[in-house]
Amino acid sequence: MQTQAYFENIQEQIIHELTKAKCSVVIAVAWFTDYELFNLICKLANQGVGIQLLLMNDEINNHCGIAYEQLKTVGGKVWKIGNGNNDSLMHNKFCVIDEQVVINGSYNWTNKAKQNYESITVIQDAELAYQFSCEFEQLKKQYFGENIEQTVLDYGKICIRLKTLKNAILLESAHRLTMNILVKLMKY
Repeated sequence: MQTQAYFENIQEQIIHELTKAKCSVVIAVAWFTDYELFNLICKLANQGVGIQLLLMNDEINNHCGIAYEQLKTVGGKVWKIGNGNNDSLMHNKFCVIDEQVVINGSYNWTNKAKQNYESITVIQDAELAYQFSCEFEQLKKQYFGENIEQTVLDYGKICIRLKTLKNAILLESAHRLTMNILVKLMKY
């Protein structure tokens, strides 16, 4: 197990860890208003990394200007906890990368947090990552029920399938064009 605490340049460290993601990233943070971090997880999702984001359904997240639906369109998943009245505060601040690395601490993924005295710990430990991943799943289950995956429309998968279909059509058209050219060349 490798562990490192960070008290400065936290956003940069989170970016550093996220850019190493190959398979999956799960994020449970109360508030997420950092455009740079959001754009990075969208980019990762677009590259095929499974991104799941769990955050509060409140004024801060709902009026920060981030279009969380954008993450869904590139293959990620987003869940907002609560009904907007802060009746149940999900105050976690953790991330699990590739089921191996945990980022945990006081740092919300917000623009304001960059100005605060905050900390994170980055821990490379599969067992601890498993525990945090289980907590993430438990939070989803607690707030959204057993069959949440069946009720969430996965726009990312739909987009990938549409792109695949489009490429197949283009490939078939190119094949037909090539065949027509060959037939014409053989007549000469």
